Amino acid sequence: MNLNRTNSSQAFESLEKGAALLTSSRRLSRHLSLDFAEYQIEKGCKAWETPTIIPFQSWLESLFSHLPRKSDRIHLLSPEQEECLWEEIIVSCNPEKILLGLSGLSDTASSACDILIRYKLSLNHLQDHQDQEILAFINWLSEFKDLCHKKNFLSSSGLTGYISESLHLLAPILPDSLIFAGFLEFDPVQEDLLTAFEQAGVSLQTLDQSHVRSEPECVVCKDFQSETLTSAHWALNQTLSNPQDRIGIVVPDLKSRRSQITKIFDHVFHPETLTSPAEPQKKAYNISLGEPLGHSPLVRAALIFLNLLKENQLKVHDLGTILFSPFIKGHEQEFSARTALDLRLRKGSQPWRTADWVIEKASNPDKKYYCPVFADFFSQTRDLAEISQTQSPAIWARHFSKLLKMAGWPDSRAMNSFEYQTFQAFKNELSRLSSLETVLSEITYSQALEKLNTLCHKRIFQPESTSGSIQVLGLFEASGLEFDHLWVMHMNADTLPAQASPNPLLPVDLQRKHLTPGSSPRRELNMASRLIDLLLKSSPRVIFSFSTHEDDMELQPSPFLKNIAPSNLSEPDINPGLSPVDTVFQSSLVEEVTDSQGLPFDKDWLPGGTRTFQNQALCPFKGYVLHRLGASLPEEPVFALTPVERGNLVHKAMMRLWQEAGSLEELRELYEEQSLDGLLDELISITVNEMKNHVLFTQEFSQLEQIRLKSLVLAWLEIELKRSDFEIAALEEKQIVTLKGMKISTRLDRMDRMPDQSLAIIDYKTGSNIESVERMWAGQRITEPQLPIYAQIAGNDISAVLLAQINPGKFKFHGLVKATEADFAEKGLKTPEDLGRKDFKEILSQWKNNLEDIAGEIKIGHALIDPLPQQGDKTCRYCELKPLCRINEQPEI
Repeated sequence: MNLNRTNSSQAFESLEKGAALLTSSRRLSRHLSLDFAEYQIEKGCKAWETPTIIPFQSWLESLFSHLPRKSDRIHLLSPEQEECLWEEIIVSCNPEKILLGLSGLSDTASSACDILIRYKLSLNHLQDHQDQEILAFINWLSEFKDLCHKKNFLSSSGLTGYISESLHLLAPILPDSLIFAGFLEFDPVQEDLLTAFEQAGVSLQTLDQSHVRSEPECVVCKDFQSETLTSAHWALNQTLSNPQDRIGIVVPDLKSRRSQITKIFDHVFHPETLTSPAEPQKKAYNISLGEPLGHSPLVRAALIFLNLLKENQLKVHDLGTILFSPFIKGHEQEFSARTALDLRLRKGSQPWRTADWVIEKASNPDKKYYCPVFADFFSQTRDLAEISQTQSPAIWARHFSKLLKMAGWPDSRAMNSFEYQTFQAFKNELSRLSSLETVLSEITYSQALEKLNTLCHKRIFQPESTSGSIQVLGLFEASGLEFDHLWVMHMNADTLPAQASPNPLLPVDLQRKHLTPGSSPRRELNMASRLIDLLLKSSPRVIFSFSTHEDDMELQPSPFLKNIAPSNLSEPDINPGLSPVDTVFQSSLVEEVTDSQGLPFDKDWLPGGTRTFQNQALCPFKGYVLHRLGASLPEEPVFALTPVERGNLVHKAMMRLWQEAGSLEELRELYEEQSLDGLLDELISITVNEMKNHVLFTQEFSQLEQIRLKSLVLAWLEIELKRSDFEIAALEEKQIVTLKGMKISTRLDRMDRMPDQSLAIIDYKTGSNIESVERMWAGQRITEPQLPIYAQIAGNDISAVLLAQINPGKFKFHGLVKATEADFAEKGLKTPEDLGRKDFKEILSQWKNNLEDIAGEIKIGHALIDPLPQQGDKTCRYCELKPLCRINEQPEI
């Protein structure tokens, strides 16, 4: 086999005479087609015959379609058909493999089969190996070959060899010359085909790159973010200097870095994306690698909707996606109502809802979440989806289309160009689903939807757009392309050369012997060396860069940079100019305003109760926004009980117990008579049964929750039984407190009357961390105000103010007691004297003054962003209002 070298001008002359230019990728085909068009325009041509510039594999498929038809016609399997066959075979041979990830396993098996065929290896090469995975693959491969022979199937990897065998039938349509572009190597089966072409009289050539090998520059950056930002500024300046120049930015690990690169490049080339979520219709740069089709909002909405139609337990997140999707019928008409319905779905943080529950809520005309359009089509489509029998994949594809059309998808509003292309791509995946009936028997709704979901997530989709002068590419995608300027990023030792990744279903020594892809570090080094050589010939100016750090880890440069001295780019190359934020501030007259005052509170009842005082004390802005403006994040669905729900269960269980006991004496009698255990079982069962409408509370979950709750209560009662006698004076008692003319509703968990007739106020806490008494109650701003507020009612009879911590890791009292209160003397509690006060009377007076100060702030509408300093930045760390207050942005602005 002899491939003569040719340049682009000679290649284009050959194309005019009927030659075929076969490329390694579709991108290279488009690139060379544009070059051919420029070549014709330079010649003065206004019209010309479309040349044959096509990926090699696509050309072979075209040859296959021209083979004479026979009665036993061979069927060429599509990739998705082939994957289905592998999955069916693996499941039939090894049902337990389903748990290991069937899709990934079928891909690995298909890849192993591809290697055997392309490198002319047979099952005989595997017979001597006793590894269980290899033996399983031998079994699968035998089944696959038998099935293909029985049904006249031809795998895509077997196409090259089949064309070689059938070449005599294709002689009339073969071109006189074949030109190859972008190939680093040919596998043995491809080499056999090229030899057959030569023997058939076809001239073979390879397209040589026009640039002389350049002397590269090397740039060192501190991390990947700064490396990306520097390359983006460099590309922007090259474009501004010469708009027609072709600029390439190659990223070896583009797949894992795509989102990070997109974000930085958008900020540099399209700063308008900082203020608008809309995708720019025409981007200055193009990223070669798309995203899975199933990740696009339009297709994701379709797949989620189809899944909801068959599920009994509907995930709240999925329901929210459909309610807010602009591609679903009634979105604009019912937007406000659907927002309210989403909030209702989330109430209680339950992870899922039943379909009947959702339809019932959406159909209620008396509620603000009344969504008749949604309720109507959701009910109808669920009824239509209730098909129990199995159908062929083609019938399911038509059924899915009908269900989506009933939901108004995707025509509820006019689509832009990207959305329309996405819609067409989804229709293609439905067609692929239909094609599976060649290899699949009848399947269920769920199985068909799973196949469609897999197809959409494996399809890497990139909408077509006007190609910008800046191309961001992966390493292999850049092979064969030519640029005026080229930057190769992330040339780190862990990136290039790539790590070896031999196929786990084939013997490693066999793969290394035949130099199969990924088989050894030596082969990867050799492949990377060829790629680097091609890149150096693809542009008159080549810049390599690498990062020195990633997070706290120090990185090393690629060995290919060993003999390249680091250099500094000139200022015009990378001058970033002003950032988007600086541009806005310097182009506008900016007036600084400190807006710390809201509207005064002029009502009798204060919303939020003691929680309003707590948030006002922590940060006035937080208190005002949460309780005056009503701003809050929607509740997040969780697949467990929330801390609040677990705490409420403890509160109710303790309340019921003390309602029965009434005093420590009665509790001791129950304990001594061994009646306590049975009573707790009864009371806790009643408490847990109140949660029966919660979706998590199945019979099994309820039993586990009763065991958990009982263990907590019993552990806490060991603390109570060590105390001196007391009686219950109040349980879950609601009281009204007035501060600065504002009425506050508060509820106390429990109040004990001690032997000296004094009162101990107790509040249950189930969290693992409780602040010290000094932090909670001794400062100017009281951060736990519930007990200090309630203490204003109890007056001077108080002998203890306590938090009862009931937590699996900690069972103890926290709080304040009188110095003479022996009942709590051993518990390590604080006394008024410890806080610098002589008695409880002085403590209560201090609390009143501090609470009235906070009440005064609430009354005048004080809303300054002034978070209370706490250890570990606790005030701000978990605050949901940071996007509103922007406290972290204040130094920058």
